[in-house]
Amino acid sequence: RTHKHHLYGTSTGHASLAASHHARVSSRLPDPLSRARGRSRVRVRQVLAQRADPSCTEVAKLQQRRHNIQHSRRPTMRLLTHNMLASNVKGTTNGFPLKIEVLLKEEREAEFHAGFLVNTLSKIEWDAFRTAAETLGLTDLPPTVPEDADTDETFLRAFHHALLEVHVKEGYLICPDSGRRFPITKGIPNMLLNEDEVA
Repeated sequence: RTHKHHLYGTSTGHASLAASHHARVSSRLPDPLSRARGRSRVRVRQVLAQRADPSCTEVAKLQQRRHNIQHSRRPTMRLLTHNMLASNVKGTTNGFPLKIEVLLKEEREAEFHAGFLVNTLSKIEWDAFRTAAETLGLTDLPPTVPEDADTDETFLRAFHHALLEVHVKEGYLICPDSGRRFPITKGIPNMLLNEDEVA
């Protein structure tokens, strides 16, 4: 007993105990390299499972579609926006519709809602909308809105695509009266006027 007490009471005894405790704790902790290898093996199994299971491709497509839909809700320059904008430059008598000069455009999938489209038709200036659509290369819209537009899915699909899925990323909106050019940058039209342009 005396010898054991003497051993524990010395610096050598404390050092031995600390080393023993550290060894026991270290043995319980996972090795960082082992964890990295474990993650690699899990990733390899996931990749092999995806290659073997065709449904994984469908899941990936669905996730991409959801991403595109969420991305399409960000405020950008679409024909829905264009049909509501006009130039208010001082001295302008006819600032609508604005001409579109396209430098960069893209298409993004958006959810189709027939009810929304039918309600929007009553608020759209059709001739201006159709002319703007042709500027963007969309030529499948009729000269006038069909009488049965609310049940004509072919028409509604074409209207939906032109209204919501085509985005102007870079370009200009041009006042038809004064020729003032309003820049579109990263999908956002800048309609701010200079001080000398305010009526």
